[in-house]
Amino acid sequence: MAVCATALSCGPRTPPPTSVARMPVRAERPDTLASMEDSTSARFYVYEPGSLRDPFIRPGTRTSSGTGGPAEPTPPPLTIQGIIFTDSPRAMINGRSVGEGDVIEGATIKKINPNSVEIEFAGKRHTIAYR
Repeated sequence: MAVCATALSCGPRTPPPTSVARMPVRAERPDTLASMEDSTSARFYVYEPGSLRDPFIRPGTRTSSGTGGPAEPTPPPLTIQGIIFTDSPRAMINGRSVGEGDVIEGATIKKINPNSVEIEFAGKRHTIAYR
């Protein structure tokens, strides 16, 4: 008994068919605008002239402001492991020793207090409590 690797390697070679019967293909393509208007999720798409949509926010999700604009940036997750409060205070944040004026993960250390650290991120000041 012969074992064949492919269908062409078994038996006599036959020429390919000269004509192939084709079935008519009906392409159904709905009108995009009409399908958007009928869709229940179409009301969540907000496109304003002159502004661009954030590609990292999935259409249909609402932001915290509810206006469809970009959400306010939140400061990076910073954890204080310790504070040394002397004439030149230092803090251990995310495993790094930092002082006033240093930048860690995009946030600037503005002031180191005995029980907290004040940072500035995206033009706004935030206070991180030492626990």
